[in-house]
Amino acid sequence: MTSIVPTFVAVPEGIRLYTLYSTCFIVTLGIIGNILNILVFNTLKLFRGNPCSFYFTFESIMNIGSLITALILNTITITRTTDTISCKIQSMLIEIFIPLSLTTVCLASIDQFFSTSPIAYFRQWNTLKSSRLYLSIAVCIWILHSIPIGIFSYSYMRIICILSDFKFIHYQLYFYYPILLGILPMSISSIFSLLAFRNVRKIIRRQIPIDRRRLDQQMTALVFTRVIVLVVLYLPYVIYHMYWYNPSINQTNYMYFITLYSIGAFINSFILLNNGIPFYIFLAVSSRYRRQVKSFLVKKIWRRCKRCYYLNRNQIIPSRKLSDELATNMD
Repeated sequence: MTSIVPTFVAVPEGIRLYTLYSTCFIVTLGIIGNILNILVFNTLKLFRGNPCSFYFTFESIMNIGSLITALILNTITITRTTDTISCKIQSMLIEIFIPLSLTTVCLASIDQFFSTSPIAYFRQWNTLKSSRLYLSIAVCIWILHSIPIGIFSYSYMRIICILSDFKFIHYQLYFYYPILLGILPMSISSIFSLLAFRNVRKIIRRQIPIDRRRLDQQMTALVFTRVIVLVVLYLPYVIYHMYWYNPSINQTNYMYFITLYSIGAFINSFILLNNGIPFYIFLAVSSRYRRQVKSFLVKKIWRRCKRCYYLNRNQIIPSRKLSDELATNMD
């Protein structure tokens, strides 16, 4: 007996609630954390002009865009059926934000290796101007790469977006997910972060200012931890999509399809978590970063709020206005 594929499948209620609550929770924490990352890396004088902090700032901006996009798209998915137009937009945005996040972490690990290198020639490559150039090239490449994905995407059973072109499916299965999102960025970021970690252990022998030495040690620790978190949270995403695009999988089986969709909902929350927790990871691994965040919140935010509050309370009323009020009261 052949299985009949329904044209519409309702998302299970448990998956709807999990997607809604987990998305709202992660997006809220993530937006707060990424905004604080941006403010700290751009406000404190220590981080200004540092290419690695520039990469972290750019990643935080991408994370905010990814979180807001996920919140909007997940809300649409769990409240109504998914049409082809929203699928095309969703697929293009995902294929821009996710590779850019991976690329930024890779560039940050490479930059930190050059920054801590004992070879002066390598340290000359570590400039803010070159970092902006590399990120501009990466943005252009991934935007162009997302166009064919948007063209070939369509709504399947009105709850999920899949590709219609078999050649592009094979490209995704055998090159995009295993190489571009898997082996290549994870290997590059892991190798260069380990090399930077090795360099920073020997940095005490070099005659450099102590502030620069501490900054290199701090940024290396942040990059190394960021790479570990990225590999742990992205690996299930890559494996799941390679399995999903496997031609031997029968996606016309209704129950099997729902099971895969439910697993994908949990795995997608890992990607959201990766975009939402860098700030909290930095706080956990770096005591210096905790002090810097505390200093920023106390000196820049809290004192400014107190100054504005007391300024409004102690505002002096002009004498002319005061005399007019007294004359009015006497009348």
